[in-house]
Amino acid sequence: MGISCRMFLFDQNDHLFHLATTKFARMLEDPARHRLPGFSGQRVRAAEALVELHGREPTRILQTTFAIFSFNDEGCFDSQKFCKQQRARAELAIEPVMFVPDCKANIVAAASKFIAQGSRWTPSKELAQIVHDAAMERIRCPRA
Repeated sequence: MGISCRMFLFDQNDHLFHLATTKFARMLEDPARHRLPGFSGQRVRAAEALVELHGREPTRILQTTFAIFSFNDEGCFDSQKFCKQQRARAELAIEPVMFVPDCKANIVAAASKFIAQGSRWTPSKELAQIVHDAAMERIRCPRA
């Protein structure tokens, strides 16, 4: 048994593109050298699925998350914005465990909620099904 991370991007017309995790890692590390010109100047809906594998065959989806990626006019991924949003999401996840009742903690929590909220989207049932089918290799989609 293994786990595979599968990433996808939706264009403005709801066409799905596969984003290799290695390409995404390169976009995070060096956005200027690893551009996606087709998404220049856009906020793009992204989906990530963790897929359980048996014998390299997908058997089920363990988790799916939906994020929004920003690209500048040259097609460079805004990795700084993405990392800031991920930190905010992590703060919200650990907040219940680490909560200390004082005024400053509540202000930080509100800021984190606002930042994290701008990084997420909720798919329609149809788009969620498309992501599911692509992650399970039932449909093919072009590479981003």
